Amino acid sequence: MRTRLALLAVAVLLFLAGFWSGQRSPLAAQAQDRRQRDISVPKSWGVLRGAYYDQLLFEDDRGVIRSVYPNGGAVVFTVTRR
Repeated sequence: MRTRLALLAVAVLLFLAGFWSGQRSPLAAQAQDRRQRDISVPKSWGVLRGAYYDQLLFEDDRGVIRSVYPNGGAVVFTVTRR
């Protein structure tokens, strides 16, 4: 019985400490929305062929495949067919 009361008292103290420290909401973890952005890529990179994880795959007319990271627009790697 004492351990349950002690555990309850600690939980209440942690809750109040979080409230007083500036977290005014009882829920500390809040979902953040993913913002939709428009990105532009050069036409020379070709056609969008796929997406995996957070990268986009483009293939141009010569068969060059580029993996692009859309947040910075940097090319991660390039593969050329022979």
